[in-house]
Amino acid sequence: MDARRTDMNGLKKFSILILIILLCVSLFVAFPCKAEIVWSDNFDDGNYDGWIVWNGTFSAEDHTLKPMTGYNKYWIGHLSTVTNGTWSFDVLVGGGIVIWLMSDSEEQGLLIASYLDTDGIHLRLYSVSSEGSNVLGEYVYNSDASAWQHIDVTRNSDGRTCLYLNSTLLVDVVDHAVIKSRFFKYLPYGVAAIDNIVVSNTIDIQQPPPFYMQVWFLATVGAFAAGIILVLLRHRKLQLIQDF
Repeated sequence: MDARRTDMNGLKKFSILILIILLCVSLFVAFPCKAEIVWSDNFDDGNYDGWIVWNGTFSAEDHTLKPMTGYNKYWIGHLSTVTNGTWSFDVLVGGGIVIWLMSDSEEQGLLIASYLDTDGIHLRLYSVSSEGSNVLGEYVYNSDASAWQHIDVTRNSDGRTCLYLNSTLLVDVVDHAVIKSRFFKYLPYGVAAIDNIVVSNTIDIQQPPPFYMQVWFLATVGAFAAGIILVLLRHRKLQLIQDF
């Protein structure tokens, strides 16, 4: 009799433990870690103080960063050593843009490039190292080159890099070619512009987890497990009553 009661108590404790674990996992999936912003600039102050100009002239008077004139090779950058985290910004493609998210030198880094062609606007993700340039992914979409687009790029410590356009995942690859950074660089052409830059050292956009990690699946499994445990407990209870 005592042994059976001990078994029932053990089942109850086991069921509670399972439910707690499932709840913790569900909360972790639903509420990722808070972003830790390293640096940002929305140019609302009308200037680009803190930026380094290598070539050309720029303006932020309209609260966006853009070149003053022409299609010359303008370069401007901001100190940034982030190699794992999230880069977010709004862009106006205009005549074309090149944005080095990570740049250790002019020859090495992680960058995106966007330009207008006859079939639409091309958006590419590159990894550039001493071994050469590698296109990690490309997407073509139809839009006006004068329309603002929102871009997010995430990169974790395993080299997994994700590119998002207007919150839609376009590229999901793993690349280990670039491991260092000194600058975030911006190369605009024509009427291109950039705004609302936020760089953090955390993965702020969580890619949808596999189905077995999603909340609905965990809740279903939890309910199913709890149901089985309740049936077992009821069966044990009936046995104890009959034996008594």
